[in-house]
Amino acid sequence: MKYYHLLFLSILFLQSCSSDADNYAIKGIDVSHYQGRIGWQMVGLQNLDFVWMKATEGLNYKDSLFLRNWEQCHDFTDLKCGAYHFFRPRVSAKWQAQNFINQVELQAGDLPPVLDVEDLDGVSMPQLINYMSVWLQLIEEHYQVQPIIYTYSDLYNRHLRVAFPNYTFWLARYNRHAPRLDSQAVFWQYSQTGSTIGIVGDVDQNIFTGSRADLERLCLPHN
Repeated sequence: MKYYHLLFLSILFLQSCSSDADNYAIKGIDVSHYQGRIGWQMVGLQNLDFVWMKATEGLNYKDSLFLRNWEQCHDFTDLKCGAYHFFRPRVSAKWQAQNFINQVELQAGDLPPVLDVEDLDGVSMPQLINYMSVWLQLIEEHYQVQPIIYTYSDLYNRHLRVAFPNYTFWLARYNRHAPRLDSQAVFWQYSQTGSTIGIVGDVDQNIFTGSRADLERLCLPHN
């Protein structure tokens, strides 16, 4: 009887530790200079499918390790590689787009650019949406692929889902339970405290709700 009691408690414990992310097969990480010098050869051996790297922020900030990460990820892994820009709503969206373009050269098979929107910085919601639209349009015109929008699930649900109905979203929600994932929201950043061989310290963990073929279709096409 004691054995079955312990077994029951073990099952309850495992259920309490499980995450909705476990239900998805396509997994990835995102990194920046905060992860230091990454051992991409080791990362490439893990059960991962994609990675996004911080490239730029605001008008002129460039992540100090982006170029190293970008080159070595392509050279030493088969991961789908992507780059993101951290958006500052109070400065020119046009020049922010140019900052990203100056830093990031995409090639066939790469993931689309990502606009990382986390803070209104004191602007109104209509202003934020207008400024985002400028960046997204300029980036799409340059790379000939529609960008992806990264944001928190609350901002997505309240405002951005309706404002950008034709865009793909990547949602941040650090919880065992998934946010609202639908035909628009197909990426979920579910943890800030993951671990990956080849990276010292914590790393963000993500899932993609589709198949590997779906992920391939999102990427820049091979001509």
